[in-house]
Amino acid sequence: MIEAAVRWMESVKPALWRGVALVYFAALTTGTHWPSLRVAAPGPIPLDKILHAIAFCGLAGLLMLSRLVDRSSPRAFAARNIRRSALLALILGAVDELTQALPGQDRFPGWDDFAADAVGIAIALAIAMLLFRRVPIRASRN
Repeated sequence: MIEAAVRWMESVKPALWRGVALVYFAALTTGTHWPSLRVAAPGPIPLDKILHAIAFCGLAGLLMLSRLVDRSSPRAFAARNIRRSALLALILGAVDELTQALPGQDRFPGWDDFAADAVGIAIALAIAMLLFRRVPIRASRN
């Protein structure tokens, strides 16, 4: 099942994944910069941090699939593309947090939010490196 999913993901044109990644990033940025938005739920780990991790895991995955930072990569789950995509996602997470300090948003940057972003990116990196990268892709699929 994983092999079929990876084959399908890598068979989709990177340009389509770039479009999906752009829309996703726009929605993510809107959500993280929406004035006075607060997400809270009871529990030992705040819901906000879980959402940050999930959101940035998705962003890192879409950056890998789009091959935005390594257009010459023969496949989305090539090691270099995975590492570069994770690094770009981490940079975007830092920029996202820093821009929340801009006046008029009633938003506040936080190291804990950035750490949650990094955890999500690390999860995407681990999944891609340990699981998806091991699936061989036939040359005719690329």
